[in-house]
Amino acid sequence: MCRTTGSEKSAFTLLELLVVMAIAVAMMVFFVGALSDVLRAGRITQAAQTIVDAINLARETAVARNNVVEVVFKKEARDGVADQAYFQRVLGRVVAKDGTKTEILCRHWLPEGTLISTVSGLSSMLDETLGEGIFRIRPNGELETVTGAGNHWFVTVVAFGDKDRNASALRNFATIQINPFTARTFTHRP
Repeated sequence: MCRTTGSEKSAFTLLELLVVMAIAVAMMVFFVGALSDVLRAGRITQAAQTIVDAINLARETAVARNNVVEVVFKKEARDGVADQAYFQRVLGRVVAKDGTKTEILCRHWLPEGTLISTVSGLSSMLDETLGEGIFRIRPNGELETVTGAGNHWFVTVVAFGDKDRNASALRNFATIQINPFTARTFTHRP
């Protein structure tokens, strides 16, 4: 029979410590992945809000000044490299009766890592060949197209990594639909 005395101390074995550390590392990997998805979703929401704010400002300015206001989505490169240009900027400008244009909304960049998708069926208001998408808001709130659109008025914001994915492959995006009669916006999120 084995007798223990009160002076013996119990401790964790090396194996037990390694198992606990492996579990902690696995939990951190899952946490970092989830945090990355949350941050990406936040940037997409912020980009959608930037576009909605630009359209709302344009609508309010058209009514207040009794002038046509253009909303322009620009295809530009953040670092100046032309072959890496994407639709990442939005601006607004008042079109005077003599045709002169005055910017009312500086060229706002969408948040880093986001862009307006040019994949077929995701954004009807962009003209890839011109490098911009333009529509006008009349003082009565109605829209008129300058490029793209036709009968459908929407743009879809995606993460940079999803720029070439079609609609069925997207998990995280925001589509901004614009009512052609009132210029009011509706944002759709999955």
